[in-house]
Formats: sequence, structure tokens, C-alpha cells
Amino acid sequence: MTITEVENMMDEIGIPVSYYKFDEGSGIQPPFAVWYFPFSNDVMADNINYVDVRQLVIELYTDEKDFELEETIKQILIAHELPCAYSEDYLSDEMMFVVSFESEVMLNA
Repeated sequence: MTITEVENMMDEIGIPVSYYKFDEGSGIQPPFAVWYFPFSNDVMADNINYVDVRQLVIELYTDEKDFELEETIKQILIAHELPCAYSEDYLSDEMMFVVSFESEVMLNA
């Protein structure tokens, strides 16, 4: 998968999506999502990185719990053959739910 393919997959969610953050003052209101690669887990041997494997995190932010949108994201990941783990939290200062999906992506050039 290429970075462009990951970006296109994020667009399938159908809400505003950005890499890591939105610009300050952008006026984005929930629901929205951000995605990022917090670390890599490359396949390495003989002082060479053979396969670029990135941890992919998608964070969904909503004012109200949205099971349907969460399922949409899960199904998009499944359609792209990316199994995922799921966690959620409530940000009381922001009065928003955040649901995180974590997967691994093998990146191609």
C-alpha cells in the first residue's frame, strides 16, 4: 500500500479527515478523524530494512457516540485487508468521544 492509497482509504470514511491534525482555526466540527503513523515495525536483517511496516492509527472524534460511523471505519479497514484493534475514551474537557483504531500497513514506494 502506498501513502496515496492510505489517503484515499481515509477519504472513504466520508467525514473531514487529516493527517495528524487540522490547521488551527480551520473550524472543523465533529465528527472528524485524524490518522497518523506513530512508529514503525519494519522487517530488518543484515543491516537492511526489507519491509516498511507502519503502525496506523485512526482517531474518530464525535460529540455523541456514533456506533454506525465506527462500524463504517472498521468495515473500510476490513475491505482493505487491515485487521484492527479498537479503543475508546471520553474527553471530558472537550466533551467529545474519541475512538482509536490501530492497524499495521506495509508501505510500498
